[in-house]
Amino acid sequence: MKVFLSTFYFILFFWISVVPLYADGIQNNTDSYLVGKKAAADGNYREAAENWISYADSLSSPEYRVGHELILMVTGHRLTDYYERTSQIYLKGLEDPDINDEERKLLLNDLYYIKSMLGRREENTVRDQIEARNPDIYRFFQNFWRNKSLTPSDPYNERLMEHWERVNFALENYSTVARAPYDDRGDIYVRFGEPQRKRDGIFMYNPGFANYLVATRMDDGRGYGSALDNAVNTTAYLNTLYRVVDYHQYPAFEVWVYYGLSNTPDNSVFLFGNLYGGAQMSLKQSVDDFIPSAAYSTTERNNTVSMNMIEEETETTTSSNGGDDDTETDVLFESAETGVGNPEQIPPALILQMMYYRQLASLDPFFSGRYEEMLNRYENTSMRLSRSIARQFQQTNAAQTLITKRGMPEEKSSTGNFIYELDTSIHAYRFADENLNPVLRLYAEEDMDEVITFEELKKRNDMGDIRYGDYRLVRTVRLMDDNTTAVSEHSFSSGFDSTGVNALTEEIVEIPYEEESSSVELITELYDETEGGRSEILENSTVRKNLKGVGRSNTPVAEFTRKDGFFISDVIIGYVSNDEEERFSIAHDRIIPEDSILRIYYEAYNLPVDESGLYTYALTYRLKRDRSLMGRIIRFGGGSETSMTVDNTTDTSRFDQYLEIVSDQLKNGSYTLELYFTNPSSGEELYSVTLPVEVD
Repeated sequence: MKVFLSTFYFILFFWISVVPLYADGIQNNTDSYLVGKKAAADGNYREAAENWISYADSLSSPEYRVGHELILMVTGHRLTDYYERTSQIYLKGLEDPDINDEERKLLLNDLYYIKSMLGRREENTVRDQIEARNPDIYRFFQNFWRNKSLTPSDPYNERLMEHWERVNFALENYSTVARAPYDDRGDIYVRFGEPQRKRDGIFMYNPGFANYLVATRMDDGRGYGSALDNAVNTTAYLNTLYRVVDYHQYPAFEVWVYYGLSNTPDNSVFLFGNLYGGAQMSLKQSVDDFIPSAAYSTTERNNTVSMNMIEEETETTTSSNGGDDDTETDVLFESAETGVGNPEQIPPALILQMMYYRQLASLDPFFSGRYEEMLNRYENTSMRLSRSIARQFQQTNAAQTLITKRGMPEEKSSTGNFIYELDTSIHAYRFADENLNPVLRLYAEEDMDEVITFEELKKRNDMGDIRYGDYRLVRTVRLMDDNTTAVSEHSFSSGFDSTGVNALTEEIVEIPYEEESSSVELITELYDETEGGRSEILENSTVRKNLKGVGRSNTPVAEFTRKDGFFISDVIIGYVSNDEEERFSIAHDRIIPEDSILRIYYEAYNLPVDESGLYTYALTYRLKRDRSLMGRIIRFGGGSETSMTVDNTTDTSRFDQYLEIVSDQLKNGSYTLELYFTNPSSGEELYSVTLPVEVD
């Protein structure tokens, strides 16, 4: 009975004392989120940010909605001192284990904001997963933004914050349709940011230019021909002008020009517009899309000389064609048969094409080039115009735009305007660790001297006081699979030293090899430790003030096959100069300077054991100069060759060797280096490798 009463009182005490406190905690957390929403609605954005950050920190399990609300508000009002924390909370929210109805709607919005960076199939797959409330979709967004991070060594994602700044700008300036957050201009802005040049306006009708073009190829009927000839020519001339005016609709346009966006020599041009004068703009393939399709027609509708002729003037003509007084006569056809008049049919679209391109000719060479080509062809009156020439120009103009756009990336950050693009490269060699597990030994090559010197001169303008020690390098290495998804990621930080002495040990990291990996990516970040704090953001950018440069490079990784018997690592080829015998340089491209000393480095594993219990093997190398067919004939089929055998004995089953390849002075040409590994006791060949070497 006492035990029962004790248990009862304990439960009662817990219910009265503890449960209300827990409930108050939940209520306080919820209140913090709602208070943040109210503060944002009232325009108190910093108060809202503080409440949402406090709410996110109190959660035992991440919620995506708070990160979404926070990043949209903070970037919309450019509260840069909250950027780093906001980036962390947003990305942490992508670990949310569930998707409720509110988060489903937010994720669909997020998909809309990045859909122009995805393929149609991928977009549909992502949408289906969101609609099914599959939490795995969070992993897609995580990988998407991780791969675009400028500085993956830390949680702050500059590209993510830049993206949301662009989204806010698009929502504010291009939200012109009820069915979507913004029109096509918003899509392009989110992908590429502000263009270098912009122009908007209305395509105007220029009657003087239209008259000039028509008069270039048509007789206005005021010549010395017969009355019938003049009537036909006048009719064709005026009807051509009337048709041009009729098809001109004063369309509104907006043109954006980006420099250096495409891998083609041309600038990237985006043309938006509408035909009804509203605020919404849709993306056009070319200027020609502003011209009604009917204006390109070569059918009877655009025949400029179909008319009812006066009976007295056409009695013979109409009788001979079996017509009567009420029959409409195609005088253009008749003129070809009877020689009456000589009107050339000009598609109305052709006049409008030249008129519109002329209006944009000063904006970009694309427009001026297309205009000049069309005009030159048109003014060459020695050749009659093809009836489909306007369509031909339309297709050519659209094709040239399409070629430029195919050379563009899916998106581009503007951060390159604020930091240096570092010259970096990564080289991967396959080795084995102490347990013979495969590892990759990675060598980074980075040229920082120019960047650091320029930064130092901006500070002190003294070439004799370049302080390399003020800078820090951070390298992130990613192993990527065939789908360019990161299999593993490793970051390393070090001070900057411009005076390395051993290429085999400097600028090197070693990471475990992953079977799924097919390439390795290196991202190098250069920081000035004396300038700005980590959370201080550059003006008009999302980049930290102390970040000076970023470089990216990648290289393929060959499959690593572990063997039970004897095997070796990849062979590193390098050289020393005759005047610097202690300075070994790796020739990752296997190109050796002329008259230098060729050296190699490798590691051997699972060495055979001899009768005395020691591990031993023999290496025979042959260095042969490759000769052309004529060279081999002159030398009776032989080529110069250096060969030597080296015996190696050790008390462990693995052995590393840094070996000079003894040969005559290396001269310009192509060589083949053959390495043969044998068991000295049995003579059995254990392993062999052939490597091409160039001497330049």
